[in-house]
Amino acid sequence: MSETPVSPERPLREVRIGSSTNGLAPVSVAERSLAAGAWQWAGLVAVAVAAVLADQVTKHIVTRTLSLDESVHVAGPLSIHHVQNSGIAFGLF
Repeated sequence: MSETPVSPERPLREVRIGSSTNGLAPVSVAERSLAAGAWQWAGLVAVAVAAVLADQVTKHIVTRTLSLDESVHVAGPLSIHHVQNSGIAFGLF
């Protein structure tokens, strides 16, 4: 019978849990990065695009169906009023 080769032992990495009592000791390489990954950025972009799209669709529907200064009750405390703002701050689109 043939024996399986024995692999040499790999050195174990030091993993610390909790805070270190020695402030000068290096932190383990197993530490999790707090930077946003690609999926987090993609999710943020998707939410931003959905918000802008919903805003533009709502504006289009309101301008087509409601006359100026008309309002409609949607649900609970939510109602939509058709107003026009010619100022640059909120009248960009």
